Amino acid sequence: MNELFRLRIAAKRQMTAPQRLMDSLSLSEGDEIQMEVADGQIVAVHACKAVPTALLSDDLLSEIKKQEHRLAQGKGLTVAEAMGQVEKHQKHEKRPGPGRSAAGKRRKAAFETQLTHRMSS
Repeated sequence: MNELFRLRIAAKRQMTAPQRLMDSLSLSEGDEIQMEVADGQIVAVHACKAVPTALLSDDLLSEIKKQEHRLAQGKGLTVAEAMGQVEKHQKHEKRPGPGRSAAGKRRKAAFETQLTHRMSS
């Protein structure tokens, strides 16, 4: 069943999403909604889940920053290049302990501590 949601644009271009919309898209605070616009009309809306960077290795974070810089310059990746990057990092992330730097381990531990604290509150 389709539902229609209406969002009011407030000061500073802020919008508040109704709880039913948040629930139907499985969104929570910090997540994003991406809208595709063509000819002045919204043609698609996509829910984008935020990924805690504490769970990512320093190498992967560095690669993400490089790719963001490339995109900002108007240089993208082909589908084949993107898939190669994904496969490369999937293999890297499966390596045991030593593949993660000390800083990455500290971020992960801090994230897990915050998560445990929130769950026990």
